[in-house]
Amino acid sequence: MSVFVLIPLSKLISKNDWKKTFIILSVVRIAILLFFDFFITTSIVVVDFVAVFFGALIIMPMSFAKGISDSSPSIPINPQNVSTVKNTGPSVLIDTKYLNNEKKLLKDIVIGEFEDQGENAKEFMTAKIIMKNNIIILMFGLLTFIFMLMFFFNIELIICLAFEAIAILVYKIMIKRSNIVETISRYAIKNPDEDISKMVAEAKLNKKQAKMSIALKTGLIICLALLMTIVMFPKPKLLYTKYGDGYAVAKYTKGLIKQSDFIEIPETYNGKEVLAIGNGAFKNTSIKSIELPDTITSIEYKAFYKCKKLESIDIPESVTEIRAKAFENCNNLEKVSLKEGIINIRGSAFKNDVSLYDIELPDSLEYLGAAAFSHCSSIKEITIPPKVIEINGQTFEYCTSLRKINLHDNIISIHGENFVGDIYLNNVVLPPKITEIRGNTFEGCQSLTSITIPDGVTRIGGHAFYGCINLQYVYVPKSVVEIGSSAFRQCSSLREIKIPGNAVVNERAFKESPTFVTYY
Repeated sequence: MSVFVLIPLSKLISKNDWKKTFIILSVVRIAILLFFDFFITTSIVVVDFVAVFFGALIIMPMSFAKGISDSSPSIPINPQNVSTVKNTGPSVLIDTKYLNNEKKLLKDIVIGEFEDQGENAKEFMTAKIIMKNNIIILMFGLLTFIFMLMFFFNIELIICLAFEAIAILVYKIMIKRSNIVETISRYAIKNPDEDISKMVAEAKLNKKQAKMSIALKTGLIICLALLMTIVMFPKPKLLYTKYGDGYAVAKYTKGLIKQSDFIEIPETYNGKEVLAIGNGAFKNTSIKSIELPDTITSIEYKAFYKCKKLESIDIPESVTEIRAKAFENCNNLEKVSLKEGIINIRGSAFKNDVSLYDIELPDSLEYLGAAAFSHCSSIKEITIPPKVIEINGQTFEYCTSLRKINLHDNIISIHGENFVGDIYLNNVVLPPKITEIRGNTFEGCQSLTSITIPDGVTRIGGHAFYGCINLQYVYVPKSVVEIGSSAFRQCSSLREIKIPGNAVVNERAFKESPTFVTYY
């Protein structure tokens, strides 16, 4: 938007051949948007909207300033014209010593010259100044429209208001700078030898009366922006986008009337199956429950992110994948029903779902992403399915109600920080195929009383059992050759431990612990 519209539009200030460039670049931009929309991603529209905002903040002010300085806006100094204008006041030449340090003085001189020539500088307008003001007002109206759309598309109100506040601030600055006094003052600074009285006299030749005040135009454009969004979204609606051979739910929007607590997704749209819940489709919405059709195969990134009122969801067996952050920060989500058929649960899928207590991982599951159930503080027990052979980092960290985790024998790796802060976890049987206790794995597991490290484990990482204050017994096999820094730090109940004689033990491994170490 910035490249293809705002820059050529800004040429209105200083060039007369802007139309051809503007039309060509606009056609190119539309072609690019259509290409991305049909073949790559509809998110290009969001990028385009953001570009409008930054373009208005950066490109347009710079272009206006350049146009003013380059074209002596609406005040071309023509000696022949000046000779025909009666000079009603004395000529005033600006001493160059004021130009950089006394801008206020310069403006006062310009205002005084207008008064001497019988004009009110504050109300004085030229065609180009009116045109610039109209462009600024239109840009402000466009931004207001975009921020209203953001609100209806479930962007948080505080964010929309913050953007609008910035737009208002920029609008006021630009409008304040778009007047005859500022115009002549800037030109005079660049051309200190010019006679200000002649500039004012020439400006009078281009004087034009505005049909409406700036305040009235601004009010009308804001009302138009509000009216357009109200007409577009009188009530909540589901929007769709192409997805494979069918469609995905792209967005559930707000409306003037309240969003429904219950949503039912249809099986088809435009005669084709609905195959997915798209990125952020229900993000920040107020739904409490939703019925998904059996045609859905994927729940995409942040599909239900921050749905704070969502209480339960039944995932159909057609779904094979729940993407990253799909249900993150759903504070009231208590029950998730997963069917056989699910293969992947990606990172942070259910992170921070503090009310979630009822969930069972089906045997079809093959991948469990990092932090998938991080901070799910209501889960008490969970069983890892047989096809999941690797548990990624932070998957169950700060599950403060978790008492038992059932691990099967085929698991080959448990990544670090997996059970950090699980203060009630007290029943862990480590799989025999793992080769390392990663760093911070059981840090802060205050209820853990004993642990048997399987034969084959070669390393106990740093902070692995840090702060396990009730840990009394640890079996360390002969395969262990390294114990990292603070691995058993602050284990206040661990009185003694036997470790292999060839193991390299970090000097801080048992810091702040009353542990007597013997070697065998």
